[in-house]
Amino acid sequence: MFCAVPRIGVQEFRKYVILLEEHNIHHCILVSGLGATSCTIHIMQSAATNQLDVELFPYKYLIRNPTRHRLYKPHRILSDTEKDQLLHRYHVTENKLPVLFKSDRICQYFNFSVGSVVEITRCFSSLGPYKTYRIVKNSE
Repeated sequence: MFCAVPRIGVQEFRKYVILLEEHNIHHCILVSGLGATSCTIHIMQSAATNQLDVELFPYKYLIRNPTRHRLYKPHRILSDTEKDQLLHRYHVTENKLPVLFKSDRICQYFNFSVGSVVEITRCFSSLGPYKTYRIVKNSE
């Protein structure tokens, strides 16, 4: 949904929530010029716990595709079995994996959920393809 107002306030956000509930939509992307107020962001995070996943993208985030950047490396979510095999193979727990924050542009772009493990494939001229793994967490 594209918002007509530059910054989404609480009342504007509640209108969108009512509209989403009427149409039985559980996942939505709101695009606005300047983002949302801090109160609205707090309400969005609490709405996410109520089976309503609302993502907020400022318009400037959508001008350029982050996957076309020269420093971008392919990301892939591991399935639950692959995740278990990875943890078993390296004898680590989830809290020992490097972190990829939910607020990261790539996490937002692909809508990675908290707790999922992401495989990042990098290519080095001397080593060839090299895979690293990160777990998605909320930024604190």
